[in-house]
Amino acid sequence: MMGIRLAACMVLLASPALAESAPDPSSIFPGKWWNERCSTIDLTVTETAPDQFEVGGTFTTGVGSGVGNSVPITGYVAGDLIAFSAALGATGSLTSWSGQHTLNGGEDVILTQWLLAANLSDDEDEKETLWRSLWTGSDNFKKTKPSDCK
Repeated sequence: MMGIRLAACMVLLASPALAESAPDPSSIFPGKWWNERCSTIDLTVTETAPDQFEVGGTFTTGVGSGVGNSVPITGYVAGDLIAFSAALGATGSLTSWSGQHTLNGGEDVILTQWLLAANLSDDEDEKETLWRSLWTGSDNFKKTKPSDCK
């Protein structure tokens, strides 16, 4: 009898009609977002098939030698999850972000982790220096421009 009850509960929990509906990415992500380093993402979301969404737009860096440079981004969203990538142009690096939208004190925030692959010169020291080519970190993107950003 216990097995039947457990099976019935599992069926009910797995039922699409009873599952919590995923948020609509096209209402969460579009627009301009700022991170704590004054970099921005300006996102668009397109539904490419039922329940399949792609994200596009631009990333404008607020740090490094390329401050103010904008590059295209491309990626995917699923519910309140997002993943996107950018080729950072003249610096020769590639960066990808993955994260999730949430509310923090009533404010929209996209909490992300990023991985940057930097292009190091191909020379005789490459084997000893290649480990320096991968950097990782986090960004919290908000719709509100930080007060210390120009």
